[in-house]
Amino acid sequence: MSDAEDDFMCDDDEEDYGLEYSEDSNSEPDVDLENQYYNSKALKEDAPRLALASFQRVLDLESGEKGEWGFKALKQMIKINFKLGNFNEMMVRYKQLLTYI
Repeated sequence: MSDAEDDFMCDDDEEDYGLEYSEDSNSEPDVDLENQYYNSKALKEDAPRLALASFQRVLDLESGEKGEWGFKALKQMIKINFKLGNFNEMMVRYKQLLTYI
């Protein structure tokens, strides 16, 4: 075996990096919210009305707990409603957004 090959050989018992894996049940809802948000954002340009419904799903997934993804979803909903000329709905969403601050 050459010296280069020796460098790549390792003994599993020699090194312990101290990595601990935990099952954090709180991370999955955030992943679902994040995925829903980005799926909604992808619809924004081509299908703004579908995007609004999809962003609403982000708010529904929050289950009453106001967080980052709901705030971002509301921000996008405000922009889309403005672009569509739905100014009353835009103001409703803006007032809802202010409750997140």
